[in-house]
Amino acid sequence: MRTVTIQKVVRKFDELDDKLRALVLSNNSDINTDYEWWENLSDDAKNVGLTISAFNVDGHQADSINWDMSMDHNQSITKILADHGKECPTHTLALEFQAKCESRHCVAYAQKLAGLYLDMLRREYEDRCGDEMIADTLKANDYEFDEKGNIWTDED
Repeated sequence: MRTVTIQKVVRKFDELDDKLRALVLSNNSDINTDYEWWENLSDDAKNVGLTISAFNVDGHQADSINWDMSMDHNQSITKILADHGKECPTHTLALEFQAKCESRHCVAYAQKLAGLYLDMLRREYEDRCGDEMIADTLKANDYEFDEKGNIWTDED
C-alpha cells in the first residue's frame, strides 16, 4: 500500500479568469432558484386575496399563472391600499378599481392583479438567474472553485 497526496489549486470567484468565471456562472445558474424562492411573493399575494397555485416564468415555455381569489375584491383592494406602498403597481391597480368593482370589473381586477404578480415573479426569477446575483451568492458563501469550475469542498 502507498499513500498519495494530491495538491489541488482552488480559487475564490474574484480570482478566476474570465473564461472560468463564465463557466462557474453557467454551472451555478440555478443556485438562487433551486428552492422555494417565490414564497414571499406568493404569501404577499395570498395576504391580499390572490392564491397562486402554479406559475411558470423559466423562459422555456410561455409565462403563465394559475390563481384564484380567496377574498372579496373590495377586501382585497382595501388590504392593498393599507399594506402596499403608493409606488407599488398593486396600489395603483387598487386605486383604479376602488370605485368600480362591480361583478364584471371584479373579474378584470383579479386578472390584472394576477398579471401583476406574474410580472413580479418573472422579474424576481430573472434577477435571481442574472450573473450579478449568482456572483453575489457565490462570493457571499465564500465558495472556492477547482480548475474545472466546480465548487470545491474539503470532502473532495
